[in-house]
Amino acid sequence: MRLRDVRRQDLQKLIGMMLCRGYSVQAAKHVKMVASAIYTHAQQQGWFSGPNLAKLVKLPEIVRADAHALSLEQLAKLLSLLPRTIRIMVFLAAITSMNIVEICGSKYSEREL
Repeated sequence: MRLRDVRRQDLQKLIGMMLCRGYSVQAAKHVKMVASAIYTHAQQQGWFSGPNLAKLVKLPEIVRADAHALSLEQLAKLLSLLPRTIRIMVFLAAITSMNIVEICGSKYSEREL
């Protein structure tokens, strides 16, 4: 299908089908963003002069799950089941609220322990 033949309803239907098939709203948002990037790139290259129809696609609101913190007993049990390297990463994440990217990018010399 050529870009000029795509209608807003086609994109909305694609997003709707994703959601009906169990994809998350976040995944549908990613598809919408890719479609928008395609339109933007085509416009910048002079290949397409119409509107960016992806910007007109409606998405439902993202519902965030409630955060759940482990008790100290649950954390201790979990840590006892993990290999050493993973155990250290999980322990750091639990006590510092760091995410995996922050932990992997950290150097021991950067931390004041």
